[in-house]
Amino acid sequence: MLAWTGGLIALVQFFGIGWLAQRFGELNLVKGAIVCLMLGWLGLTLAWSLPTLLLAMTIGSFGTAFFQTSMQSLLSKRAGMAERGAVLGVYQSSSAMARFVGQAGAGTLYGQLGANAPFLLGSLAMLPAFAIAAIAVQVSELMNRSIKESDRDDLWERIVVERPGEPPLVTVRDWQTGRAAPGDEGTATGATLLQGTRHV
Repeated sequence: MLAWTGGLIALVQFFGIGWLAQRFGELNLVKGAIVCLMLGWLGLTLAWSLPTLLLAMTIGSFGTAFFQTSMQSLLSKRAGMAERGAVLGVYQSSSAMARFVGQAGAGTLYGQLGANAPFLLGSLAMLPAFAIAAIAVQVSELMNRSIKESDRDDLWERIVVERPGEPPLVTVRDWQTGRAAPGDEGTATGATLLQGTRHV
C-alpha cells in the first residue's frame, strides 16, 4: 500500500503537475489538494475493505502530490528575489517540524481515542485550510485583474537604502528578477508595488 501511494505521488509530480499548474494555477491546485487530503483521510475512517482502503489512499496521494509541488512553486514565485531562499528554507523546516509534531500527536490520539481519531481530526483541520486557500485564490484573482486593468506587466519593489547624514537612496526593482527600473524612480510611477517598501 505504501509503495502504491509513493509511486503514485512520484508519477503525478513527474508527469502531471506541470500541465496542471499551467492549466489551473498553483493556488487552485493547493485548494484541490486540501479537498483530496480531507476526502482521503475521511475515507480511511470509513474504509471497510481493501478496495475502499486503496481508493482512500489514492485520493490522499493525489492531495499530497498536488500540495507539495504547488506550494514550493507558489512560494518561489511570490517571494521577492532577496527573500526567496529564506522563504523556501522556512517552508521546508516548518514542513519537517509539522511532520514530526503531527506524527507524535497522531500516535497519542490513536492510543487514547482510537484508530480513526487522527484521520477525523486531520479531515476537520482541512476545513479552515480550505477557507484560507479559497480566500487566497480570490485575492490573487483581484490582484491579477488590477494589474491587467493598469496594463502593467512589471511588478516593482521599492527599496530604500538608509544613509546616515545623507538623503536615503531609493531604487525600484522588478521583484521577481531583481532588474532595476529604467531611469530614475519616476519611471515606475503607477507600478503595482506588491512587495511594498523595503528599508535596507
